[in-house]
Amino acid sequence: MLKNEIFTVSKYNFSVMIQKITIGLLKRAFLSFARKEIRAERFTF
Repeated sequence: MLKNEIFTVSKYNFSVMIQKITIGLLKRAFLSFARKEIRAERFTF
């Protein structure tokens, strides 16, 4: 019983960690993309 609970908790923590990492990567990618877009707009105007 105890082993199973520990496994479930670690699985939950792992998925949360993965979610945080993916969200962080998405934010970073979006920010860099937005900066590139802003630079492109400045050049066109």
